[in-house]
Amino acid sequence: MAIRDRLAVLAAEQGTTIEELVEALAAAQPTQAEYVLSSEQARAELASALGAAPGGPAPVLQELPGGPLAAAGPEEQVLQAAAELGLDYTVRVQQAGQSVWDKLRAHQGGAAARS
Repeated sequence: MAIRDRLAVLAAEQGTTIEELVEALAAAQPTQAEYVLSSEQARAELASALGAAPGGPAPVLQELPGGPLAAAGPEEQVLQAAAELGLDYTVRVQQAGQSVWDKLRAHQGGAAARS
């Protein structure tokens, strides 16, 4: 089945057009610039909440699939990433991190809704 035919089937199943289907797909995937902006906003939010900004992107975000953090459980990943950033993983850090993730998710949802 050709790509255009597949898109037509998918669009018909969803009660939309190919153009609207492709627009929704493009809106759901952030660009590299949007990732950079989100990272900068997250770092600023952490700096505001913690009084200091991490020196760069969290190692867990830069790690290749299958690396040492991927083998660890979620709690262990958080503790390792915090240690590599020189942070004590306290309740305050956990709450600040959750706040940043909530804001990033809201931003991503808002970007999709605007398209």
